[in-house]
Amino acid sequence: MNAANWYFWGRHWKFSLVLIALMAAFVVAVVMTPYQPSPAAAPADVTRNWISAQPSDDQLSVEACEQAKTAVLAQLKAPANAKFPGCVFGANEYQIKTDDQRKTFSVFGYVDSQNSFGALIRSRFGVILDRVNGQWSTEKVSVE
Repeated sequence: MNAANWYFWGRHWKFSLVLIALMAAFVVAVVMTPYQPSPAAAPADVTRNWISAQPSDDQLSVEACEQAKTAVLAQLKAPANAKFPGCVFGANEYQIKTDDQRKTFSVFGYVDSQNSFGALIRSRFGVILDRVNGQWSTEKVSVE
């Protein structure tokens, strides 16, 4: 700030004090106002049974991705230093397909791991998973 600004705020301290008080009152009013969602935000029939609702496609994709990673780790020679892309933020690195009933999932991706010589290599994998009554089972694992 230059000297003219300091002179203005120093000379008109009452104005700056009122301005700060108004800003503080606005912030308090906004923070203390309870959140009330609009009726159009979520229909009553959706919110009523939210606990028993079926998982979304995104949730199932993340679960399938995590199950596939676990299945692939069991096939690796050095699973301790295997590196997978993340299932949430790195989801574009995976190809996840499912059938119409969302019971069989195919997950394709890659893993960086050490081979038997200790060199870090990138391997492609494919895993077929079944989901019955919320329980996952691995049908086939292929790591190349």
